[in-house]
Amino acid sequence: MDPHILVQANSSVQSQGGEKARQVKRWFLFFLLLNGLSRGAGQGNPDTVTEGCSPQEGCSWERTTVEKDGQQEVEHQALLRTIKEVNPITCDRRCESAQLSPQAAKVRSTPSTPLASETPELKKKRMEESFSGFSSEEVIQKREHSAMRQSFGEAHRFMNVVKRGESVCKIILENAQQGTGFVLFDNFVLTNAHVFRGHIDEDDLQVDVKVLVVFNYDGTNHDTIYFTAKKTLIDFDDDEDYAVLELNPDGQRLFRKNETEKIKPPAGLLKYVGPVPASGKAYITGHPGGGMKVMDSTHIIKKEERVQAIDDHLRQYKDAPYTLHTIIEKLTAQGIKHVLPDGILAAQTVTYKTSMSHGSSGSPVFDANGRVFGLHSYIFHDNFGAQPQTVMAVAFHLDRIFMQFLTNLEKTDNYELLSRVEEEVEGNMYLKILMNLTVTHKYSYEANQPSSEDLEESED
Repeated sequence: MDPHILVQANSSVQSQGGEKARQVKRWFLFFLLLNGLSRGAGQGNPDTVTEGCSPQEGCSWERTTVEKDGQQEVEHQALLRTIKEVNPITCDRRCESAQLSPQAAKVRSTPSTPLASETPELKKKRMEESFSGFSSEEVIQKREHSAMRQSFGEAHRFMNVVKRGESVCKIILENAQQGTGFVLFDNFVLTNAHVFRGHIDEDDLQVDVKVLVVFNYDGTNHDTIYFTAKKTLIDFDDDEDYAVLELNPDGQRLFRKNETEKIKPPAGLLKYVGPVPASGKAYITGHPGGGMKVMDSTHIIKKEERVQAIDDHLRQYKDAPYTLHTIIEKLTAQGIKHVLPDGILAAQTVTYKTSMSHGSSGSPVFDANGRVFGLHSYIFHDNFGAQPQTVMAVAFHLDRIFMQFLTNLEKTDNYELLSRVEEEVEGNMYLKILMNLTVTHKYSYEANQPSSEDLEESED
């Protein structure tokens, strides 16, 4: 029998005898108990949903559990992001298997759950409902506080990019071309191999070629310093389009030449190398046109969206078939097909648009967190009109360059420099893993040196 009917008929039932009165009383208490529990679900129990349900909506376990575990999932993802930001590495896959409740795991894996398939409109409505119970002033304060925290976080990450941009340098080949580079570590500078094209014999610069490496040429101060580079390149690789220079130790100031202090290059960026993001914001710092150092903000073009990006650029010429055909021929001649999803360079390059021009080859490409992941190499442009337009820019993956650099050092038995690289990447778990995967023989430069006891025994 429906307890609601029994409660409404309470006065008439009491006249029908003590037994029926007691029965009504039990049903009445039962109804009150149910009503109290339903209210308690929104008030006192931390393991249940924090918002009450109206009688019209009804309270289901599935709905309340999904909302609760959806919050757990948000907190779990925030923890993973924190781990990734603390370490300049890819988060170990073990982080992804952190323990969740079975219901939270269901939310994570089932795309049909309300939070997984939530539209922006529903999300906005849910967020507005979450502020119910607060005054309008409190809601505004909470939103402003959240926006301020986000703004400070973004500003901090941006300042990391600016600070690390101090390692970027202008590379000048006297009476020849110019490019950009950056300090890897110590006195070693990374740039593009094609910057030296036509001016190198095997691994040595041609005798008549002098290389100047200039830092702090940005127009903001008079602390510009420069170094000369040694004739022998530490490494040179056409396939990955990179070269490693070694600077002579004595740098000079461009404007205050009478000062006697020793000049050292800025700190290197090798320790900040991270994995290539599939998408998101990116920053390029370089010397386009051989001018002062500038930074350009852009967004990564996903590998599977590169064809669409080209089509979007060409759409402006759809009413000029001849011009369109000419531009397509020029892009093909520049080799743009090589970076498309099926191209031979697709897996080792990252693409984006940039306003950087000739002379920026060798610039570092940073992600939004200040990790450096790419070596800016070249730009595909349409060469139409007075001002050529960028169709797509390309950078080579720094993690691949790092692995090739290690391989070449090992091939040449340069264990002293390998040992120095190992010290430099000590705090970067991502590079340590790559190093363990790349170097085929476990070595220790110091261990390979004879000890004093060994020398004494050999003398005996």
